[in-house]
Amino acid sequence: MQRSGANLRLTLAILSLCSSLPVMAQNQPGTPQSASVNNTLRQLVGQSPGHAISYYNLALEAYQKGALDPNLSDAQYNLGVLYQSQKRAKEAIPRFEEVLRVKPTDADAHYQLGLALMDMGRAADAKTHFAAIAPNSQHFADAQKRTQMCDAQL
Repeated sequence: MQRSGANLRLTLAILSLCSSLPVMAQNQPGTPQSASVNNTLRQLVGQSPGHAISYYNLALEAYQKGALDPNLSDAQYNLGVLYQSQKRAKEAIPRFEEVLRVKPTDADAHYQLGLALMDMGRAADAKTHFAAIAPNSQHFADAQKRTQMCDAQL
């Protein structure tokens, strides 16, 4: 069975989730239960990549039900990106804000938060985050263009 591009992207998203999957409710980091969640998802994706959407939803549910440690900025960021990919900007925004609470100069989080804010029609707020992206960031050129787009909306 050949994987479509969409399934491959979902599979990669799930593997990314698994690498930083937060601890499920009542589990502690490093316990056999939390390791079991990670291993189960990895095995499911490896055995049947054609069901990537189901595993994607399973991983997302695990994130939502887990005791997501605010200091796990990678997990917060991944969850924000997942929400953003589902056109759920309202839910993505707090995830990116949490990343920036822990890592105030994270260019990826500023960029993604700017995009989510634009999706919500909050151009002035988006502009602030695009302006926070350093010139050496991979997002700098696009952030400059989006800043101009925000100006046009104000």
